[in-house]
Amino acid sequence: MASRFAPQKTLNCAMTGSMQLTTIPMQIIQGCLVASVQVELTEDLLREFRQELLERISNSHVQGVVLDVSGVKVMDSLDFEMLRDTMTMASIMGAKPIIVGIRPGIVSALIDMDVDVSRVRAALNVDDALKILGAKRRSDSQ
Repeated sequence: MASRFAPQKTLNCAMTGSMQLTTIPMQIIQGCLVASVQVELTEDLLREFRQELLERISNSHVQGVVLDVSGVKVMDSLDFEMLRDTMTMASIMGAKPIIVGIRPGIVSALIDMDVDVSRVRAALNVDDALKILGAKRRSDSQ
């Protein structure tokens, strides 16, 4: 019976910011929230990540979100659509989203599967994304 309540406790801790729920690390760099996905994607992981990301955006008031998927070796259309929807939600919250590090084979497969990529803003890497977002330099923000 006690284990039945453990997930709710973890969820509440994540919502208050005292604990990270997913295994996707996030950090604020130059006024942007950078999430680095280095794990295999699952529907549950992506749902938890979405909740945590949106909570972090709300609490930190970042100007942009960079989603680094360079560590993802396999991504199907559902995974991509969930990430795309998460980035759309980030945009609605006022953070400009950019996805980076998509492997060439994944890009090719997504296009071959006719996945809608029209709303996706992308860059090659995190540095390029921060430049596109006009991220604040540490010396500029002081």
